[in-house]
Amino acid sequence: MFDSIVAKEGKRPILIIFIIFLFLFIIDCDFLAFLSFVALLFSIFIYRFKYIDITALEKDKIYTPVSGKISSIDSDGFKKSITIDVGLCDLHILRSLEDAEVKITQKRGINLPLGTYKAKKLNEQILIEYDKISMELLSSLCNPSIRIEEKTSFKKGEKIGMFFHGKVIVHLDKDMQVKVKLGEKLISGKSVIATF
Repeated sequence: MFDSIVAKEGKRPILIIFIIFLFLFIIDCDFLAFLSFVALLFSIFIYRFKYIDITALEKDKIYTPVSGKISSIDSDGFKKSITIDVGLCDLHILRSLEDAEVKITQKRGINLPLGTYKAKKLNEQILIEYDKISMELLSSLCNPSIRIEEKTSFKKGEKIGMFFHGKVIVHLDKDMQVKVKLGEKLISGKSVIATF
């Protein structure tokens, strides 16, 4: 039952916080026990898992890979880009855009706030490339190291990792029709962002 509520990446941190809470509760440190209990609830919220039926996803639609809010939609004539801002209160499950083999390029770095110029150069980044589309992950301040499943192919909507805080930029082919607007709130694996 716990697996259907919390993502596997959250089991260890939640267990550690729970042990700290029990220890503080046993030694009668009420205030610190209360703070650790709040931290326990927040970590369960952060690592929450929402199941979706990936067999029900339609082939001609691109579903959002992560929950968040659309901050920009750009087009340069060859590609269209949709930028999704991911905050700490969003659902952090990162899902695959297509049924396909992928090429993953990862650049390790630090976690500076994304508003700074140095962040674009120094922050951790991942590029996941499909046939006609790609997804770029830019880490921000509250993001631990980004971990992607070590596989070469994924099914559409399949969980491929966790992404907590930063920007996810989806690069689409010029022929695809964008189905979202600026400021729209998206739900991972449910909201349609484009169609073929």
